[in-house]
Amino acid sequence: MGMSAEDFGAVLAELTAPTPLADAFETRFPQSKGSRWWFSVRTHAASVFFSKEYYEHLTIKKVQKEGEPKEKRDREHTDLSAKTVWESKSFNWRPELRLWILEALGLLKDDKDVLQRILAIEANTSRCTYLKKLFSWDEIEDAARREFARLVDESPLPHRDC
Repeated sequence: MGMSAEDFGAVLAELTAPTPLADAFETRFPQSKGSRWWFSVRTHAASVFFSKEYYEHLTIKKVQKEGEPKEKRDREHTDLSAKTVWESKSFNWRPELRLWILEALGLLKDDKDVLQRILAIEANTSRCTYLKKLFSWDEIEDAARREFARLVDESPLPHRDC
């Protein structure tokens, strides 16, 4: 089974590796400060995966028939996969998110050719398509799973040492 959107978002929330490519992209195409609710691309990326899980749950509840028992609605909710979010239409116009995720997971390592290429592309959807083709979902998920395992193993929480 694939990684859940919630687990993927949790990994993204913990990533702190330098992201010079994403920083350069953000410098060239800054996000609007007036309508922005996030304060970093990391926060934005993690929140997208967390919120998709939440909205998927709400959507499933809304489409249930009137009068159907709540227990039945809750049982029909399943975890949303991270791949589903990565492949979603709403994610296809946010190149800064895709770039940051690839770089923060260690898949892109200061590849200035990639940066020059996405800066030369005009449309955000085309930038996203280009970034999406650089790595398969399996490569992205494998990198996230390695990071997940590292985070669990290195956790400072005392109960993990039992």
